[in-house]
Amino acid sequence: MKFISILSLFFAVSYALIAIHYMSFDRDQKLKLIDTISNSTSDIWLSLSFISKDYEGFVYDK
Repeated sequence: MKFISILSLFFAVSYALIAIHYMSFDRDQKLKLIDTISNSTSDIWLSLSFISKDYEGFVYDK
């Protein structure tokens, strides 16, 4: 019985720490960072202008 009590206490503390971490995470700042990165990078399109079909999946055109 003591083992089950200690095990349940361990999981309760673990879930509490996960919940505290989730609540304290700054989602707005992370979203702004992702938007900044996405605005500074260009879209990558597959290049279809190669004669050989072997290279279509591996070469990218900007």
